[in-house]
Amino acid sequence: MDLNDFGEQVRNIWFYLFTVRIVETRSEMRESCLALKQYFWILASLLHATNSNMYVLRAQSSLSV
Repeated sequence: MDLNDFGEQVRNIWFYLFTVRIVETRSEMRESCLALKQYFWILASLLHATNSNMYVLRAQSSLSV
């Protein structure tokens, strides 16, 4: 193997590693975004349920007075 072949092999390996790493990073980012969406959806649902319960409690307390 001469020096040109060795340089070509090194370029191919770096290109492969770089490409695979970008694909893995995008996949990880997509998973993170989905997890964040689910987290915020659950948080919004809990806040909505809490607000609804507060309105019910206020209505009940005003009726009992």
